[in-house]
Amino acid sequence: MELDSRMVAAVKENKTSANTRRVMDDQQGVDFLLKTLAGPGLGERIAEAARLAVEEHQRQTAQQMRSAVEAENSTK
Repeated sequence: MELDSRMVAAVKENKTSANTRRVMDDQQGVDFLLKTLAGPGLGERIAEAARLAVEEHQRQTAQQMRSAVEAENSTK
């Protein structure tokens, strides 16, 4: 079962109240969402996203430090 793209778009725009009743009345949709959220794949994807975010933060911090050192060295 696929999610209704309008529901997904509404959630992205924080306009969920108008769609809440429609989603709650769709038992198959609720079951699908719960199954997806409870699945092991979601936890793995969250962990991978967190790992990538940490790596990106470290890369940006290293770049900022390198730029600061280069700027300091160029004034000497």
